Amino acid sequence: MKKTIYIFSLVFIISCSQNKNIIKKNRIGNYTLNEKLKGSIDRTVFDISVYNDNKIRSIITYSKIYKTKDGFSVGTNFKEILLMSNSLKVQSIGLNKGKSVVGNIGNGIYYNDIMFVDNNGDEVVDFIWVQNKKE
Repeated sequence: MKKTIYIFSLVFIISCSQNKNIIKKNRIGNYTLNEKLKGSIDRTVFDISVYNDNKIRSIITYSKIYKTKDGFSVGTNFKEILLMSNSLKVQSIGLNKGKSVVGNIGNGIYYNDIMFVDNNGDEVVDFIWVQNKKE
């Protein structure tokens, strides 16, 4: 009986900790779009922008430990993501000031409302970005 309780507890703890590392269309890890930002941010793992009221506007992660339900993370090859659907395509992501393009972030694939970005041209995800759709 003790062994069964121990195994159940272990499975529960592992499943809870894995949920913290999930990427969804509105969340990466413990950070959720439109919720107030609490505490400090590890800038080596995240880049988070907020509105004036300190609610989260967009979340970027540079860490491989955060994954989508399909298993995509930083370090995933673009080809793996493109295999998920024939309608997916690689797009150039430009930086705009007004109507003028002033730079280029790199290339991205928008899949399930999540942007997978390659900023150095090697067709491997360098960061993952979620943001409010109204942006």
